[in-house]
Amino acid sequence: MIIPNYIPITAEQYDQLTTSDPDDAVGLVFVWMEEQANGPGTDIDKDADDLAAGLNEETTASAVSGKTLLCQDPPLLVATPEETPAMAQALASASVKDEELATSLETLADFYASTAAQGHAVAIIYN
Repeated sequence: MIIPNYIPITAEQYDQLTTSDPDDAVGLVFVWMEEQANGPGTDIDKDADDLAAGLNEETTASAVSGKTLLCQDPPLLVATPEETPAMAQALASASVKDEELATSLETLADFYASTAAQGHAVAIIYN
């Protein structure tokens, strides 16, 4: 099973990713993930698929599983700095009944809120 890793990226890094070759973009994200230069990333382990399936609104599901695909293998998706606040708000107002999924939802909502407050974008890389 592949697990999504959520990484905060600056607007400049977002631009760099979207203008890079897919393989180069993946390499950059792994470097940024390791450096945590923009703050810590997060993952919700194996709950991502179940959480995305349990959320009805498109914005909320996109926050979990990704918005714009940059690379197929490994999957790398991004959300712009402008999309991130809407995703943070959608996650904050979402709810799920399963307690384990609720914890994952809260983790992801906190991550997006922090990332949006800094004006950053989000990269999601699956590995």
